[in-house]
Amino acid sequence: MYRWFVLAVCTIVASDWIPIACAAESDRAADEQAIRAAAQEYVAAIARGDAKVAIGYWAPGGDIVDESGRHSTARERIEQDSASAAKSGEAPEPTVPPETALPNSTIRFLGPDTAIEDGSYGTSGRFSAIWTKVDGRWRLASLRESRDESQSLGDLSELDWMVGRWIGEHDGTTYEITTRWNEPQTYLERTLSATHNGTALLKAQQRIGVDPADGRVKGWIHDAEGGHSEGAWSRLGGSWIVETRGVAADGEDLRGTSVYTPEGEKQIRWQSLNNWRGGRPMLDFDVTLSRSAEN
Repeated sequence: MYRWFVLAVCTIVASDWIPIACAAESDRAADEQAIRAAAQEYVAAIARGDAKVAIGYWAPGGDIVDESGRHSTARERIEQDSASAAKSGEAPEPTVPPETALPNSTIRFLGPDTAIEDGSYGTSGRFSAIWTKVDGRWRLASLRESRDESQSLGDLSELDWMVGRWIGEHDGTTYEITTRWNEPQTYLERTLSATHNGTALLKAQQRIGVDPADGRVKGWIHDAEGGHSEGAWSRLGGSWIVETRGVAADGEDLRGTSVYTPEGEKQIRWQSLNNWRGGRPMLDFDVTLSRSAEN
């Protein structure tokens, strides 16, 4: 709104200083557009695994500190992630989150050749990126990632609505989840199963508790075949988002996202999204689980 007001003033007011102010505003608008375009192109390069092009969007000596505190140069991080992705057969995750390229991030200029972009990613991630103009091009100079603890921390009692036996069916597959508290109520115990035409597709045990290392709600799963995975639980509105990563019994990487949304006291909507195994996409599903009278 302010930018459009200034541009309107440019066309109306004739003075010595208004054109200068309008030119500066126009320059800033063009620079912001250029930064967002560079961010989009950078994320696209990361998504297709083009490390050489991605590194080209960084200024010499650019560095990254991720949310766990790990520090590395941008070149090292991108080359390592690219090599790892090539080995597993899946595209690496963007070092700068995709939200960098979206207008909901904020960009402020510290001078003609320096800008800071602040934004968010996922359900509780935050980032701050420093952009600098090198040879007429905007490039990344630094990236800092962090976790918004006010969103990621949670009271385990908030998951009490999951307690009980729940059954649902989707495309001929029956899903059953039984959840109970352990005796001192320090964590939740869940059994998960899926069967299709009488054939067991999944049998797993899960514990959900507060990780004493960082105070976040997490779940740990072990399946009957010997695979295991871990995921952090974050509340988003009326839903709980679970980002899970693990390894199958045959050593293949696993990752996926589950969304649990309670619908009254008798139903839970369970969405399983963005599932990958060994670099191969797996089927998503969306099933409504109903509370069983037999608890």
